[in-house]
Amino acid sequence: ELNSIHTVNFINNSSVNYLIDEMKISDKADERTSFKNIAQEPTDAQIKINGITMTREKNNNLDDIIDGITLNLMKKTRDPLKIDIQEDREKIMGSLNSFISNYNNVINYITETGRSSTEGKPGEPAKNSGILTGENTLKNLHSKLRSTIVSSYPTSFKNRLSILKDIGISTGEWGPEWRENKRKGLLVFNDEKYKAALNAFGDKISEVFGYDSNNDKIIDTGAGWTLSEIIKPFYLGASIIAGKVKRTDKIIESKKEIVAKKNIELEEYEKKQRINFMKMERSMDYLKRSQKRINNQMNSLPSSKGKE
Repeated sequence: ELNSIHTVNFINNSSVNYLIDEMKISDKADERTSFKNIAQEPTDAQIKINGITMTREKNNNLDDIIDGITLNLMKKTRDPLKIDIQEDREKIMGSLNSFISNYNNVINYITETGRSSTEGKPGEPAKNSGILTGENTLKNLHSKLRSTIVSSYPTSFKNRLSILKDIGISTGEWGPEWRENKRKGLLVFNDEKYKAALNAFGDKISEVFGYDSNNDKIIDTGAGWTLSEIIKPFYLGASIIAGKVKRTDKIIESKKEIVAKKNIELEEYEKKQRINFMKMERSMDYLKRSQKRINNQMNSLPSSKGKE
């Protein structure tokens, strides 16, 4: 309880003198009271990296200053600090494998859904064809993706590091699976080439994926950057896919209207045919009864047998 507090000691280890006036001590649970005089106003944390000063509202878990690095600011420093950052090679390899897996999944999807077959008789639908056979948008995307993967890109290492094959990503070496991978455009990962590139270029191997070619601090080239630019129209805003879906929905609605009209026409046609069938049945019944009367009349005529 507050009544049990007899002495409060303040120890100032700094060279700054502070005056405490009209200080109040209150229960923490009492939200209606607070200290009237604050010794020092709270301020945002500041950090200067490579001459650029940045301000944050907190000291810990700062993960938006250096890409891939989380900083915890423990105390104020007067002299510059040098931070030694080592690349996580296993994580880099995992990221590359994930990229290859996702890329191959896209290529396989395009190949399977867009496949066509020439089997079957003329005029009949092709057998074993994909659900998106003949979709030119897929063919165009497939062509652009494959072109991006084999193209060369500028880096700070010139021709020594310019294509994905330089870091171990390609359609593979000659062998049993090479022809099929080459045909589809599937990628494989060469661990030895990756390690050699990492030893030669370090974390700079990322430049083949994204590189600032004009020193304006903005990535403007590279395989990853190019792939991103290619697929943006497929999912951003009024995307190609959204437009395709919208147009397809309109076609479906139009077809539904046509089907509904045809169903009404078929119902009317069925009614007419039923009426005609009933008329035909009545006519057949009349003809049968007429035939029967004629037969009876013929049978009732006197026989001419035996007369000359």
